[in-house]
Amino acid sequence: MVETARSDFAKSTKSLKAVRQSRLQLQKEAQLLQNRLRVLKLEENRARKRIHIAREKAVKILEIRRDQDAEIEMRLSAKKKELRRRKVLRKKLRIDRELIKSQILVSFFLFENASLNTTHAYNTYYHNSLINNMMLKPR
Repeated sequence: MVETARSDFAKSTKSLKAVRQSRLQLQKEAQLLQNRLRVLKLEENRARKRIHIAREKAVKILEIRRDQDAEIEMRLSAKKKELRRRKVLRKKLRIDRELIKSQILVSFFLFENASLNTTHAYNTYYHNSLINNMMLKPR
């Protein structure tokens, strides 16, 4: 009986050692798995941060593009407006030039007419004064 007890004790000791070793092995594996999970979570968080940063950059780029498109549209609109304004001014200038030309021509013709009338009046006066002088002079 002693031997069986010893053999049982030896078996149980070996069994306890094996259990202890397997428990230690399981604890090490559990620790390794926990470490691996922690590393994976850190990598996931980093990836999420990078995704978040990339989305923010994309939003900023889209905002900048929208602002630039709006500015380009505003500039084009202002340019079109300026071109219309210049076209209207050119038309007004053309009309003003034609009006000035017509006024110059009218005033020129009026001056010519007045000049002719003045010349005619002077000639008539001169002619009449000659006739009067001839009549008044004794011969």
